Amino acid sequence: MSTIYEDAISSNSRLLILSYSQKKRSNPGSIPAFGFCNRATHNLWTLLEENRMIQEHLKAGTYAEWYKEHLHNSTYRPLIDQLVEKHLKQNDK
Repeated sequence: MSTIYEDAISSNSRLLILSYSQKKRSNPGSIPAFGFCNRATHNLWTLLEENRMIQEHLKAGTYAEWYKEHLHNSTYRPLIDQLVEKHLKQNDK
């Protein structure tokens, strides 16, 4: 049985391949945009997988510790730190 994430990737991949093949037939001399399609599919997969892991750790109550090891983005880390700290303070009340 497939998950919603696998279904989304599968559907997206089929649409991208169909779009590419139609574009190739309509303009055979054009430079293919297939690399862009592959990147878009990869980005979608990454976001869906990240969401799955976050939801999993939120449900298990392990997010507050897990994200410290998982998140390496220096831009967003301080923002997530503040949100987690605020959430923990609200739950202590």
